[in-house]
Amino acid sequence: MTLIQLVRGRFKFTGLLAAISVVNPPQLDVTPSNPFYYVWSLSMLDRAMIFGLVAGIGAFIFVLELVRRRRLKEEYSLLWLATAVALIILSLSRPALDLLASAVGIIYPPSALFLVAMIFVLFILLHYSIVLTRLTHENKENAQQLALLRWQIEEMQKTLAAREEHTYERQDNKDSRVKRDEPVVLTQGVDVLAQ
Repeated sequence: MTLIQLVRGRFKFTGLLAAISVVNPPQLDVTPSNPFYYVWSLSMLDRAMIFGLVAGIGAFIFVLELVRRRRLKEEYSLLWLATAVALIILSLSRPALDLLASAVGIIYPPSALFLVAMIFVLFILLHYSIVLTRLTHENKENAQQLALLRWQIEEMQKTLAAREEHTYERQDNKDSRVKRDEPVVLTQGVDVLAQ
């Protein structure tokens, strides 16, 4: 379907607005009196590099602010800061960006900015996966140690209860420090063992 066929009415749109927008696209005011004249007069390459520069500086400041407020640990902020610095350097240095784009085989150099950002994000995800694996392993070890400590406390309570029974049988003393019906606190058990 060509534009001429659309205009002549051979193809029916469900709405008149779609036909008007295809036939008459809105024109941008690129006169010097417009406040956005300088932004619109830049080439697409320049606008993409400016966007990369602003995004890099914004990310750098945002990460520093998170570290300052103690919402992000320093060890986790390093990769984010490296990503922001790489974006800033590549946005400021057009020859470096062109060299990277040609080395990778990218025709449009600002696309290399987003490639670099995605590579850094993948490294950040890999780093968090490593940290998560380490924390999972430490959590498992801590749970095992806690279970072992609970088992040792239960065994100590059983031993103390058995000793207390022998003490009751020999002395018939009902005012003993350790009672069978009450749970034994670890410090009481040490005191009884010391006697």
